[in-house]
Amino acid sequence: MRFFGSPDQRAMARRGADLFALVRTDPRFAWYGRNVTLVDFTLDDLDTFEALVRLQGATAGYRVRRDFEEEYKTALEARGLRADVFGFSLSPDDRSVEKARTVLREFRLPADLEVSLLGPDSPDEDVEAFADIALMADVLPPPDSVLRGQARRGVALVARERGSGRPVGCAASFASFHPESIMSDTCFWGMLATHPDRRGEKIALVLGAQAMVTMFEKTGIGKFSTGIRDDNVPSTRLCEKLGVVRSDYLILIGMDPDAFRDARITK
Repeated sequence: MRFFGSPDQRAMARRGADLFALVRTDPRFAWYGRNVTLVDFTLDDLDTFEALVRLQGATAGYRVRRDFEEEYKTALEARGLRADVFGFSLSPDDRSVEKARTVLREFRLPADLEVSLLGPDSPDEDVEAFADIALMADVLPPPDSVLRGQARRGVALVARERGSGRPVGCAASFASFHPESIMSDTCFWGMLATHPDRRGEKIALVLGAQAMVTMFEKTGIGKFSTGIRDDNVPSTRLCEKLGVVRSDYLILIGMDPDAFRDARITK
C-alpha cells in the first residue's frame, strides 16, 4: 500500500489502515484511506475519540451539531488535542445523481483533456497523476489501494492534458461507511482539485458529476457527503450544483500535537 502527503500525513494514513483492519466490522467507524473516524460523534464518545487520535495522530468525528461546536472544541483542547472543523455537507435526498447527469448533458470537459478512471490495472503514472494534482491543491489523497478501488469500493478520476500528460483535475467517491451504519446510504465524495492554470473551465464540476454517476452505477449509492470549510464559498457553490448542501452538522477534527505536527490533515 502506497501512501501520499507529508511525513505526518503518511504516518497517520498508515496507522489508520492498520487500525481499520481491526475495527472494520464495527459500524461506529468509517474509513476511506486517511484515518479511522467516528461516524456519530457525541461527547459521550470522548474517550473513544481520544484513543483514535492517540493511535493514529489525528481523526475526525462526524455529525456534530453546529450549535455545540465550541463545547466540543473545548473538550478536545482540555485533553491536550488540537481541534479543527469542517462543515458537513450532505445530499438530503437521492437527487444528486439526477443533478450530476444534468451537468454532464450541459457541460463537457475541454477537448484537450483525457480522463482516466483508476482501477487495479491502471499504470502507476495514473495514480501518481491523481496524487500530484490533489496535493497541489492541498487535498490529501488516500493510499493507492483505495484509489484503485481495491481496499474500498470507489471511483477515482484524473484528467490530464493530451500530449504532455500534465494532470489538471481530479475527483473521487468512496463507500466509507459500514452497511449497518447510520450513514450506510451515503458515501464520501469530493477531492475536487483543479490546476490553477485551468480554473474557470468547469473541470471540477464535470469531474465531480462523473464521479457521482459512476459511483452510483457501480454501487447503487446515490447520496453523498463531504467536508467543506464554511468560508470556502466556491466549493460550497459547486457542491450545491450537485445537490450536496450545507447541513446542521459539522466534522470535528482532533489532532495529537506530538504525533501530527502539520497544521491540517487536509484542506
